[in-house]
Amino acid sequence: MSKYKTGDRFVIELEKEVDPGMFKVKGFNALVFDESGLDRLAKVDGSKVEILDKVEKRYLSAVIKPWRDRVIRIAKTSSNIGKKERLSITINGDDIYLPEFDPNTMYQGMELDRGYTLEELGL
Repeated sequence: MSKYKTGDRFVIELEKEVDPGMFKVKGFNALVFDESGLDRLAKVDGSKVEILDKVEKRYLSAVIKPWRDRVIRIAKTSSNIGKKERLSITINGDDIYLPEFDPNTMYQGMELDRGYTLEELGL
């Protein structure tokens, strides 16, 4: 089926038509989407959806600049203290942790505990 996105990050994939004009959204057990709402969404034609917004890209590009050629991965992780999140940058086996932030406030396009290459992040 087709993929659609809202804004810069949120992508839904319609899995199957359950009734005429009603579609099940992939990854959700009970969510059914009305076809009439599709005109408010942008269709994704297999093109890459950006994980980071412009501000996040600019900031991370500046942070990694001295070690760009040695960065192995960047991941969003839960912090050990409290209910915060942070970015971990792995450089030649060593991790650099950026300051913590509240969940769902920054780097919302990144999955928690998944490592990304610079290419995947558009850096």
